Amino acid sequence: MFADQSEYVKLFLEDAEEQLLVLNKALLAMEKNPGDRSVMDELFRAAHNLKGGSATMGFHTMERLTHRMED
Repeated sequence: MFADQSEYVKLFLEDAEEQLLVLNKALLAMEKNPGDRSVMDELFRAAHNLKGGSATMGFHTMERLTHRMED
């Protein structure tokens, strides 16, 4: 990881919170309309963004979790 990663961690956490909100909203929408492809695409994008950020920060457990979400 970075020598002074505190600023990077802050940015990651802000982005992760946003992506988790997107996931939550999309999952609730999927309950109402399970066949809506745009909702599924939104879920994949949010999981992919979390996976990328996690990998960049070296948070490998979260990276593996979000990779499984994509699968």
